[in-house]
Amino acid sequence: MAAVVRRTLEEKVIINENGIRKTVTKLEAAIKQLANKAVSGDLNAMRQLLPVLAILEDSSADLPPARLDHDDQKVMERVLARLAESLDGVKNDEHE
Repeated sequence: MAAVVRRTLEEKVIINENGIRKTVTKLEAAIKQLANKAVSGDLNAMRQLLPVLAILEDSSADLPPARLDHDDQKVMERVLARLAESLDGVKNDEHE
């Protein structure tokens, strides 16, 4: 079962990102969709994404930092900024 899931998530799909067609794995496409939903304010997506980030941070502590190309770095910075803004909005809503 694990092998089937792994093979399926490694299959390539074409996505449209900022008007540019890109080929990515299904796993990458799914993570992008989850992140996009989270930064748009979808609380369920945020609840799903945050534990994944915690696991990745724990598991990558012993690894060298990932090397992103310039475009990927800019995308990650925008995603993280939008996520931070969304989380700030959630915190403010909880205090009102």
